[in-house]
Amino acid sequence: MVKPTITTVTPGYLILLLLKTHSRFLVAFLQRNGYAVSEAHSPEHLVALSLSNPATAVVVDLCQLSEIEGWSVAQSVKMGKPSLPVILLCHGAIPEKVDLPTAVDALVSDSDLQGLLTALDRHTAEKRAAHN
Repeated sequence: MVKPTITTVTPGYLILLLLKTHSRFLVAFLQRNGYAVSEAHSPEHLVALSLSNPATAVVVDLCQLSEIEGWSVAQSVKMGKPSLPVILLCHGAIPEKVDLPTAVDALVSDSDLQGLLTALDRHTAEKRAAHN
């Protein structure tokens, strides 16, 4: 079996996405903010990409999956790459005091793109610090 790989990306800046809505908009937004982006077409494809590429983070749209499936995808990614941040993109407001599911590093609202950048920047900095 051939592993799906992305060869044109500088390691440390790749964001893998599994999205249902706002795909073009979110991809363009992340690219304008300095991230290379690759979209997966299924949870299995996302996990395969995360295992075979130097990704910075994974963003999973909970609208694409049920809540339980989103957590399951996060757990699958973490089984292969425990240090790879997994961010769940939710629709609507997120309560301030919410317990994150196992294997999820951040929960961000799709209406708070600055919050998504903040979460990505925080986890990117943590990952870089761990490797230096």
